[in-house]
Amino acid sequence: QEQIDLLVALMKTEKHCPLPKRVTVHCMMLELARLGGHIKNNGPPGWLILRRGLDKLLTIHRGWTLRGH
Repeated sequence: QEQIDLLVALMKTEKHCPLPKRVTVHCMMLELARLGGHIKNNGPPGWLILRRGLDKLLTIHRGWTLRGH
């Protein structure tokens, strides 16, 4: 749940894409792809881009959880 909340918080900070009223799995997948370096004009994101985005999200989450130590 923490990673989902963090991903939604990251989506709120982006100026180019307004946060939809109802966040869907598809929307979350596209945000992960954005973190992984996906370019919208290249079609749907592949597994490699999604994995890069997940790695980046987990790194951000790790830093966020360690901020108080």
